[in-house]
Amino acid sequence: METKMQAIRTRYHGPTNTMGSRISAKAESGTRYFPYDYASVNPHKDAAEAFANSFGWLKDGSTLESGVFGHDYYFVIVRGKETPMCVGCEASVVSECLCPSGGTL
Repeated sequence: METKMQAIRTRYHGPTNTMGSRISAKAESGTRYFPYDYASVNPHKDAAEAFANSFGWLKDGSTLESGVFGHDYYFVIVRGKETPMCVGCEASVVSECLCPSGGTL
């Protein structure tokens, strides 16, 4: 099964009568909600990292880079320099490559 990297959008949701403030993280894979951490320096990045980690997207030195548009934050995954990717199937190591030729890292 091929795993595709996806952009992550985070959005603040204010408190209601029954729930506290929270941040939603959304990508093609789905949406998840995280409690808003008032003590955090960057609660949107924290939510995006938790979301990405739940899918195993942040591994091998990968990090998140962000931008803001309107009231939303957008994050993309930037692969670490120490993690080459197969040009055919995006595997990070040859043993995970799904290409018939064995991959080109």
